[in-house]
Amino acid sequence: GKLVKWLVPDGCAVKQDEPYAEMEVMKMIMPLVSPAAGILRTAVSEGTPVTAGQLLARMDLDDPSSVKKATPFSGALPPLGPPRLVPNTMSNLFAESKAAAMQILAGYDRPVDRTLDAFLTALDSPDLASAQFGGALAVVTSRLPGGLVGELQAILKQHTAGLCTAVGKDTPPFPSQQLLRAMRVAMDAQEPQERGPLEASLEELRSIALAHESGHAAFCRNAVKELLQMFLGVEETFADRSRQDVVDALRAQGRSPEEILDLVVAHEGPLSRTVLVLRLLSAMVLPEPWQYHTELRGLASVESSAEGVQQVALKAKQLLEESMVGHLRAIVARALSPLSLFSQEQGSPEKGQRAPPLGRWSSTLMRKPTVREGLYSGLEEAIMKPTVEERIRELVHTQAAVDEPLAALLDHPEKEIRLNALQAYVKRSYTPFLREESFQVEELGESLLASWGFQEPLDVRAQRSGMMAVLPTLGQVPSLLKTISMLQSTTDVRPSGDGPVTLHLAVIGPADTALKLSGSAQLLHDKFAAGLARSSSNGSDSDSDAVHSAPREDRARLGMAIAACLNSEAEVLKAMKVASVSVLRPGRGSPRRFGFVYDEATDTFQPDQWTKGQWHVEPPVASLLELARLANRKALHCYSRNRQWHLYVTSEKPGPRAREVRRVFLRGIVRRVGRMFALAVSTSTQPAALASAVVGGLESFLDSALQELERAQFDDHSRARAADWVHIFFTVIPAKLPAETSDLAVAEALRFSTATIANRFSSHLRRLNVAAWEFRIPSGRGGAWRVCVSSPSGFEAPQNNIDVYREARDAAGLVVYESLPTEGGAAGPLTQQSILQGYPPLESMQLRRLAAKRLQTTYVYDFPTLFQTALETCWEKHQGSVREAQGAKSPSRAGGRQLLQSVELVLGEGSDHPPGLWQRGLVPASRPAGQNKTGMIVWEWTLLTPEAPQGRQIVVVANDVTHSAGAFGPREDAVFKAAVDLALARKLPLVYLAANSGARFGVAEEVRSRFKIQWVDGRDPAKGYEYLYLDKADFEEVKDSVVVAPLQMPDGQTRYRLESVIGREEGLGVECLSGSGVIASAYARAFREGFTLTLVSSRTVGIGAYLARLGRRVVQRNDQPIILTGYAALNKLLGSEVYTSHLQLGGPRVMHTNGVSHLTVRDDLQGAEEVLGWLSYVPTVIGRPAAVLEPITDSVQRAVEVAPPVQGGKMDPRASIAGTRPGAPHLRGLFDEGSWVELQPCWAKTVVTGHARLGGIPVGVVAVETETVQAEIPADPGDAASSERTVPQAGQIWFPDSAAKTAMAIEEFGLQGLPLFILANWRGFSGGMRDLFEGVLQNGSLIVEALRVYRPPVFVYLPPGAELRGGAWVVVDEQINPSRIEMYADPSARGGVLEPEGMAEIKYRSAQVQKTMQRLDPELSASPSSVALKAARARRETELTPSYRQAAVGLLDLHDTPDRMLAKGVIHGIVPWEQSRTFFYWRLKRRIMEQEILDELAARDPTLTRAQCEEALGQWYGSQMSSGGTPSKAASLGREVEVLTRENIDFVTWVALEKGTIEQRLKERARRRRMQQLEELVREAQADGDVEALINLRISDV
Repeated sequence: GKLVKWLVPDGCAVKQDEPYAEMEVMKMIMPLVSPAAGILRTAVSEGTPVTAGQLLARMDLDDPSSVKKATPFSGALPPLGPPRLVPNTMSNLFAESKAAAMQILAGYDRPVDRTLDAFLTALDSPDLASAQFGGALAVVTSRLPGGLVGELQAILKQHTAGLCTAVGKDTPPFPSQQLLRAMRVAMDAQEPQERGPLEASLEELRSIALAHESGHAAFCRNAVKELLQMFLGVEETFADRSRQDVVDALRAQGRSPEEILDLVVAHEGPLSRTVLVLRLLSAMVLPEPWQYHTELRGLASVESSAEGVQQVALKAKQLLEESMVGHLRAIVARALSPLSLFSQEQGSPEKGQRAPPLGRWSSTLMRKPTVREGLYSGLEEAIMKPTVEERIRELVHTQAAVDEPLAALLDHPEKEIRLNALQAYVKRSYTPFLREESFQVEELGESLLASWGFQEPLDVRAQRSGMMAVLPTLGQVPSLLKTISMLQSTTDVRPSGDGPVTLHLAVIGPADTALKLSGSAQLLHDKFAAGLARSSSNGSDSDSDAVHSAPREDRARLGMAIAACLNSEAEVLKAMKVASVSVLRPGRGSPRRFGFVYDEATDTFQPDQWTKGQWHVEPPVASLLELARLANRKALHCYSRNRQWHLYVTSEKPGPRAREVRRVFLRGIVRRVGRMFALAVSTSTQPAALASAVVGGLESFLDSALQELERAQFDDHSRARAADWVHIFFTVIPAKLPAETSDLAVAEALRFSTATIANRFSSHLRRLNVAAWEFRIPSGRGGAWRVCVSSPSGFEAPQNNIDVYREARDAAGLVVYESLPTEGGAAGPLTQQSILQGYPPLESMQLRRLAAKRLQTTYVYDFPTLFQTALETCWEKHQGSVREAQGAKSPSRAGGRQLLQSVELVLGEGSDHPPGLWQRGLVPASRPAGQNKTGMIVWEWTLLTPEAPQGRQIVVVANDVTHSAGAFGPREDAVFKAAVDLALARKLPLVYLAANSGARFGVAEEVRSRFKIQWVDGRDPAKGYEYLYLDKADFEEVKDSVVVAPLQMPDGQTRYRLESVIGREEGLGVECLSGSGVIASAYARAFREGFTLTLVSSRTVGIGAYLARLGRRVVQRNDQPIILTGYAALNKLLGSEVYTSHLQLGGPRVMHTNGVSHLTVRDDLQGAEEVLGWLSYVPTVIGRPAAVLEPITDSVQRAVEVAPPVQGGKMDPRASIAGTRPGAPHLRGLFDEGSWVELQPCWAKTVVTGHARLGGIPVGVVAVETETVQAEIPADPGDAASSERTVPQAGQIWFPDSAAKTAMAIEEFGLQGLPLFILANWRGFSGGMRDLFEGVLQNGSLIVEALRVYRPPVFVYLPPGAELRGGAWVVVDEQINPSRIEMYADPSARGGVLEPEGMAEIKYRSAQVQKTMQRLDPELSASPSSVALKAARARRETELTPSYRQAAVGLLDLHDTPDRMLAKGVIHGIVPWEQSRTFFYWRLKRRIMEQEILDELAARDPTLTRAQCEEALGQWYGSQMSSGGTPSKAASLGREVEVLTRENIDFVTWVALEKGTIEQRLKERARRRRMQQLEELVREAQADGDVEALINLRISDV
C-alpha cells in the first residue's frame, strides 16, 4: 500500500490505541493504531509506497516493561518415546533409503547425498534379495507349515553359501524359481479352506521372489524406474501449466483434495528433487541408457519453465540420444564387417541377447526407437545385403544419419572395417559430386590414403580432386605428404583436375599421442600458440546435444596443434594445390572437425572465419547445405535429435533497447525420396508427374523436420525454445527432373504439389514460426529447380506465396535465381539474386510481427490475411456439407479465390485536440502496412461468405499491440470513435479486435530530465522533500509544460516551484481517461443501434475490458485475459504474491464462467472462424433480415428424429436442438444439421442459448437444461476468508443468473434481428431468500421487457414432456407482445399455475378425495349401520386413498393439456414434435414475409396502425391474417398441423408469385398518402390564405 499521511508528527507523543498514520490499501484508507504509548520516530515519509514487513516508525516507549522480549528457552523438552530399533540389515537399508528417496520426490526435504548413497549401496549388495526374503520369512514363520519353512530356509542357506564362494566370480542368481515352486507345492498340499490364510501369509514372500525373478540387475533397474516414474508422473501432470489450471483439471477428473495437494507439494518442492533424479540418471542410467528408453522419452519431453526440471529433460535427452547413437554405430560396424552378420535371425538382437561382439563397438541395445526418432529406422533391414559392397552402397545413400558412426569407425581396431568405413565416409560426403571411377584407396603402413575426383558443386564443368588420410598422429603429416608427392609422380594417385585440392585428415590415435608434432611444427606451435589460443577460445563446443561419457580433449589445444602442423608444411601443401584442409578427430561422441583454408594475404593456413575453424560437416556437404549463405552471421550449430537435420541458430538485435530475435535455419539433405518417385519413374514419362512425385516424397521429411524443431536444443542449459523466425532448406540428391520438358509445366506441377503439402502442414508451420521453406531439386540439364514458400505471418494462402525458380548464370557468371511465374503473374522476389547471397536482417514489418507473437497474438496488419484463411475454411465446410447433401464424397476447396478485400481508413484532416478531435471522420488511405503512427487501425472489409457470396461489408477496428503496447491515447480514441460512427452511419457490423494495455499514461520527459528537489533536511533525504522546482534556465526550456510559483531565494536566485505538470505530449494522463469515456459511450451506443462483436486476441485491460463488456458479444482466447488491473499491481497492493497470472484474474475460467465471454477459442485463427460464423447470423445491413444460407443442406420436410422422452423422462435440450452427440446412433434435431452454436455455455447452465438455422434461416434459440447442474463460484486468492463453492442448481428452474442470461440473450438476439425460438420447459422461478437477494425478481422482469420490445418473430414452443408453470408462463406469454409472439405446444406438454401435485394439496384435499371415494366406490357409498361396518369402511378408505389421490392428480393434470390451452386461446396451435420442423419452417418464412410487407407498408404510410396494416395485407391476400384470430381446431391433431402448414406454404407461394402486384399496391398506398398530405397542405393554405403562394410554388423553391 501507500503511507498517505502521519496523524502524529515525528517526535511527538502517541497514546496506546491512538491512530498515528493512514495507509491506502486496495483503494481504501485504513488507520494504523499504536500498540503502546510513547514517542513516535518516523522512518518513511508521506506518500511512500510500502511493502509488507517494512519498517514505518520506531517508538520510545513510556513504559518499556510493557513489551515482552524473547528470551532463550531454559526449560526441558518433553520426554521422547523409546528409540526405534532398526536392524542393521541390507534389506532395511534399502527400504529406508527408498522411502527417503520417495519422500524427496514428494517434495520433502531430506539429505540427497546420504539417501542416494545408501540406496546405491543397498542396490550394489549381492545379498539384498536374500536379506529381503529372509527378513520377510522371519515375520511369518510362525504362520507357515513347518515343512515349508524348512525348505525355504534350506534354499536360502544354499544361496548364501554360493554367495560366499563366489567372491571374485559371477554372483549366482537368486533362486526365485525354487522358492516360488516350493510355495506353490505347499499351497497345493493344503486343504481348500486353509489355502486362503496361507496365501495371505505368503503374499510378501511371493512378491519379493517375483521382484528378483529376472535377476539382480533387473531388480535394480525396476527400483530406479519406480523413482523416475514417480518424478515423471508429477511433472507430466503440470507440463508447464499454471498451478491453477492443473488443480482445476485434477478436480474435474474427480481427484481427491489430498491427491491434488500431494502433487502440488511435490511439484513445488525443493530443488533436491531434481538433484536426486540427475544423480540417479548419472549413476544408474548412464551405463546402460537403452534399458530406460520409456522413462527417458518421458523425461526428455517434459515441458517446464523450472530450471531443475529443464536440466533433467536435457540430461534425459542426451542419454536417449547416446543410446541410439551407440546402437547405430553397432549396426554400421556390422554392415562394414566382411563377416556375414545379417542373417534373418541376426537382424535384430532378441530380448535378453547381445549384439554380435565387435570389441568396444558392440551394443546391448535391445529396443529400436520409434519412427519419429528416426535415427536408424529401417536401416537394419535395408543393409541386409549379401556382400560388403552392396552394404556400403546402401550406407552411402541411406537417409539414416550414419555420418558420425562412419567417422567413428575410422578408428576401429579391425583394418577391414577401417577401410570400408573410409570408403563409405568419402563416398557419402561427396555424393553426388564424386566420380566413382576415380576413387582409390592405398595402405601406407599404419595410415590409409584415399583419393578421388569430383565435380565443383556450383559448376559441374569444373573438375576437382580430393584426398583423405587416416593417420594415428599429427606428427606423421610431413612423411604422409612426402609419400603422397612420391606416389603422385610414380603412380595414378594424382589430382583429377586442374583446380584446388581438398585435403581431409583423420587423426585416430589415443589422446596422449595424437597431438605429437614434428620438430618444425612444434617450434611453430610455440611461436604463435598464444594468439591462436585466443582465436580458438572464441568458439565453444557447439554440439550441445551430444553426450560424451569420456573426457573430451580441449578443442583449443587441438586447434592450435593442427594449425601448427599445417603451417609447418604450408609450402608442400601449396605445391600440392591444397586450398582447404578438413581435419577430423573421431571420438565416442560427435566427431570434432576443424577447417583451415589457405589465406593468400598471410601465405598461411588460417581457421575458417565463419566457424572459427570448427566445421560441423565436410566441405561438399556444406556446399549442399549452402552454408555460405550463413557466413554473414554468427550461428550456433546443433544437430537435430535424429541427426538428419542441421540447425543454425542466430540472434539479431534490431536496436539498442530492442529484444534479441532468435532466427533458426534448419538445413538438410534428402538422400532418398522414396517409393513415390521410383514408381513415377517406372510408370510415367510425364515430367509434371515426376515433379509431383518428388514433392510428395518430401512430405515425410518436412514432417520430420517440424518434429525436430519442436525438440531441438539451442543451448546447453534449457529445453528447446520456440524460435522467432525459422527458415527450412532441403536439397534433394537422388531425384533429377528430365531435361526434355516444358519448364512452365514442371513449374506448375511443383507449385501445385507444394501448395498441397503446405496446406496440410499450415497449422504446424504457423505454430513453429516457419516463415520460409525452400527445397532444391537437380535438373537433368544441369543446375536445379528451386521452390520457395514464404509465409511471414503464417496465415498466407500457400498457393499465393509459392515461387518456382530455375538456377541460371548471370552476365558475371554467378548462379542466380531465374523466376518462372504463373501465367500473368509477377516474378518472384529472389529473381536474379545469387543463390549464395547471405540472408538479410529481418525487416521492420517482420520485427513487428515477432513483437506481437511474443505477446501471443497476431500482428494487426496480418488480420486480413488471417481472416482470408478463415474464410477459406468456412467455404470448405459449407461446400463439404453441400456436396455431402448432394451425395458427393469429398468437398472442393475454396483456395485461390480472393475472399476478402480490405480498405484501410485513417483520420481525415482536422484538429488534433478535443473537442475537434472527436469530430474527425475516416477517409481511405493507401499506405504500406506498418506505417501507422497511431495504435488503432480501421478497415472496411468486403467479405465473400457462404451466406453472402455476392459480398458483405463490415467495419473492423483493431489495436496495434506493437505501438505503445496497444494503449488508448486521444488519437486512438478518436480513431475508434470514428470507426463506430462509420459503422452506425453505414449500418454495418462492427468487429473490434482487442489487444491493448488500457488507457495510456506517461511522464513529461522534458520535465523529468530537469526538475530538482528541495529536501526537508538536506543531510537526511529519508525525511522527505519539501517541494520540487526548476531553475531559471530549465524553466525557460519547459515553461509551456508546467505551472509554477516563483520563489526568491536568499542568495538572489529565483526558483520556480512546480505546481502542475502539463506536458508537451498528448496522452499523459486524464485526457486519456476522457477519451476512454468517449469511446465507451460510442461502443455502448453501437451495441444498441448496430451490431458489435469483440475478439479478445490478446490481453485487454482497463478501458479495453470495458469495451469488451459494453459491446456484449465477446469471443475470448483461452490464453488471453480480460482484466481491469494487472496481477502484479494487485500483489503490490496486497503486499504478497497472491495472484500468479493475468489469466487467474480474467481468463476464461472467470470471464467465460460469469458470462462476459460468449465463446472461447484456442487461437486467433479459430477466433476468426467463430467471428465469421457469428456474422453469418447477422444481417448484411443492420435492420434488414439476416441472409439465408443456400442451398438448404438439411431438408425442411424431414421429421425431427430425436425421440420424445418416455413417460416421465426429460428432453435433452441440446439433442432436441442439434441432434444427438457423436458416439451414439445419430438422430437429427429440430434445427439444421451443423448449424447450432451454443453461446455462454459455462455461465448459468440451467439455460441454453445460441444460434441455429431452420431451413437456412438464422434464428436465436433459448432452451432449458432439464438436469441438475453445478454452479462453481471460485475462491478469491486475495481474500483469505473466501473458499470455492459449488452450488447445485435444479433443471427447469430460473435462478438469478439464468434469468439474467435469458433476458440478455433475448435482448442480443433482438438487436441482431434474429427470429427467436424459445423451447419452454420451466417449472418456475427459484424463490428462496438468497435467490431473491441476488436478483431473481429483477432479472425475471428483464425477460418481460426484452420480449415486449422484440421486433422479429418469436415462437414459444413447449416440446414433448415440457411444462410451463406459474411465473415462468407469465414472462413468455404471447400477450406480452401479441404482434410478435406465438405460442405452440406438443400434445404431451403441460401448462398451468401449479403442478398437479401442488394443486391437489390446495384444490383436491383429503375431504374432496374422500367425497370422491364415497361417490364412486360401491362399498363406501352406503351408510354404515354398525361399528364393524364403520371399521371396514375406514380400512377401505385407507386402502383406496393412494389410488384416488393419484386419480385426483391425473384429473388436475388434464386441466393443463394443450387442448385446454388452445380452447382458451393462449396458444396458437398444437404441433406434434415429429412435424415441428416442417411446420415452424414454413410458419417462420411466412412471418418474415408478413413482417417485411407490414414494415414496408408502415414506411409508405406512417399513419397506418399495426392493425390497419394487417387488415390491408389480409385484404390483398384474401384471407384473415393469422395473428388476427385463433384458427379453428381440426378433428385430428396431425390434420391440424398439415392444414396450418399448407396455409403457410400458400401464403409464401402467393408472396413469391405476386411480388410485383404487392409492390404496385405499396406504391399506390404511398401515392394515396402523398395525396392526403397534399390535401392537408391545401386545406391549411386555404385556412391561412396562402393558396396563391401554394399555386406559384416551384420545386426549385423547396
